[in-house]
Amino acid sequence: MPVNKYLRPVRDARPGFGGCVSADVYAVLEAFRVTCPARQHAIKKLLCAGQRGKNDTLSDLREAVSAVERAIELETWRIHDEEEGQRGVPAGGAVLDADAGEAGGREP
Repeated sequence: MPVNKYLRPVRDARPGFGGCVSADVYAVLEAFRVTCPARQHAIKKLLCAGQRGKNDTLSDLREAVSAVERAIELETWRIHDEEEGQRGVPAGGAVLDADAGEAGGREP
């Protein structure tokens, strides 16, 4: 089995408990029920900034900002869709314009 480069020791946060467990960024995302892919990407970039050997810290932080901005767009569309009672339309996806007969962009 390959080595998990995201695995880190995590101390128990409860007072009086000195235990430690191993967790990776994906376990943290699951534990906090982060389901938005853009938020997941931003969190991974923030937790592992400059540590993965691909980008330096500053590049990872800039990419995290971009991912947070995208997460805000997606959440804005989700809220808009809920308010409008729209179901089954992917948040941020193209919407078929029935009058024009082609896909068009969406605005929140």
